[in-house]
Amino acid sequence: MAVAPCYGTGISRRQALMGAAALPLGALPLVASPGRARAQSQAGGAATATAFRLADETRATNIKVHWQAVTGADRYEVHRACAGHPAPVRVATVTGTTLDDYALPAEQTYAYRIRALDVSGADLSTSSTNTCRTFTPGGAFASYDNTRKSSLSLRAGLEADGIYYRFDFRSDADGFSQVVEETSTDGYTFTGNTVVLSRDATPELQDSKLESVNVVKNPATGQFVMWAHYENRSDYTLAETAVAVARPGGAFTFLGHSRPLGHESRDLTFFADIDGTGYVISAARNNSDLNLYRLTPDWLAVAELSAVLFPDQHREAPALVQADGTYYLFSSEAAGWYPSQGKYASAPSTAGPWSELREIGNPATFGAQSGGIVEVGDRHAMMANRWSANWRYPEAVNQQRMLPITFHDGYASYDLFETVDYDAEAGTLIPVQRGRIVSAGGPANASSLSEDEPGEDLMYEPAKANDGDHVSKENYYKSGTVPFTWEVDLRRACRVDRINITTRLVNGSETYYEYTIDASEDGRVYNALVDESANRIAGFKTHRVTDTARYRYVRLTVTRIVNIHNENTADWARGINELTVFGAS
Repeated sequence: MAVAPCYGTGISRRQALMGAAALPLGALPLVASPGRARAQSQAGGAATATAFRLADETRATNIKVHWQAVTGADRYEVHRACAGHPAPVRVATVTGTTLDDYALPAEQTYAYRIRALDVSGADLSTSSTNTCRTFTPGGAFASYDNTRKSSLSLRAGLEADGIYYRFDFRSDADGFSQVVEETSTDGYTFTGNTVVLSRDATPELQDSKLESVNVVKNPATGQFVMWAHYENRSDYTLAETAVAVARPGGAFTFLGHSRPLGHESRDLTFFADIDGTGYVISAARNNSDLNLYRLTPDWLAVAELSAVLFPDQHREAPALVQADGTYYLFSSEAAGWYPSQGKYASAPSTAGPWSELREIGNPATFGAQSGGIVEVGDRHAMMANRWSANWRYPEAVNQQRMLPITFHDGYASYDLFETVDYDAEAGTLIPVQRGRIVSAGGPANASSLSEDEPGEDLMYEPAKANDGDHVSKENYYKSGTVPFTWEVDLRRACRVDRINITTRLVNGSETYYEYTIDASEDGRVYNALVDESANRIAGFKTHRVTDTARYRYVRLTVTRIVNIHNENTADWARGINELTVFGAS
């Protein structure tokens, strides 16, 4: 029987310690990890698989696989099967928690399962199986560019009797000013400038500000309902919610503001469950907790406090979605305007039980913060907020980065792709990656190793910076001194298309790195690729490389680490979480 219809021509070189081999995966023992995994909700954990296309290809015939890290694991075996060849094949053994599987045949469904092994080779756990289908996109696609400020064109979600609505909440020097209504017949092109709520409507809206505004339609009543974070114009001492209601096409009636059931309420979101129950989730107790409130059937008042989630974890920007019968709650760290790591938890119902908080994305959310979630067909994407106009060294405008989310069995993952193609009408979403990952698992060395504590030279060894574990904040290379160099051997001469670098963040004391990146074909003569000797951005940067020469060695030179808040030297924050080189061999 031919193998070609099922197996691709090239996986990412993520420390493929052993060649591919057939293995009866169904016989693998589903054994729970003996310890508590870094991100584990059930015995064996879970994995996700996401189809994507390379920028110079037309078909989505590559699959990015993520899985939960397991405490005590020395390495992971990645197994793949497909309908034509159901006997699983081990495609790679890696030390990180992600794998790119390239050049697979199109229109095939692949199943992935991950086995965690300890240093002796003994089984620790086997993940549940996740499937993913490669495909040939059809139709016309718009493209969202994550390298600059972009706009996402999706049909508006508020509709009544064939008319679509959207609302612009405006403020001025005196705080909240007015809400302006616009309408559309197609959900894309809007006209009109009708004021449907102004601060003159009631004294309660004068000298006030409204943030985290949610306007939703209650299907039971047909009314538009607004929930928002309500504060004084001058400070954040009130910590209240505001509620307003309107008939479609009519003015809003402001119903008042208060602390729900006496609890502080700041950053908030609204969620409608599939049974029509409405919920508000908001940061409480000075942003220490997240409170989940069930609303009355008309969604106009709080009925009960359903749960206090993640007490003392300091989460904000909550976003709740339901996918395949599981609920996922995403949130950002309450760490000011700078990048921070998003986390999420999952549960079988809003009543719980909720899993522990798990890290997702990367330690800097790719230069942003966890934000709201949009739906494109049956796919979801995190619209991560890059509050760069508010930084000490500001960029011109704030931006959002679109990070497609994949869910499976209580586990979720998302990545930064250079662009994301989408067809709003067909509900299709295609991540687009510029080049294969050519750095992961390659031999790495550095000019110095950490000697701050015994064993740190191994705990934070150079290989941590390109091992394929993008998620864990504590997985990084730590130098012994500053300045320092770090270098990866790509193992063959490669074209370099893009380089992503994630530097260590100690949230609340953010630092920027001044650095350069150069490359060499022979390890002796180096050419400059990136000059960030004047960099002032903390946490994450992505660099498009235009040099078309081929290189085997890529070298990072860090000359200075600085606390962005006070400009003091910050060598205590030294650490490279991940440096990823994209290209082609």
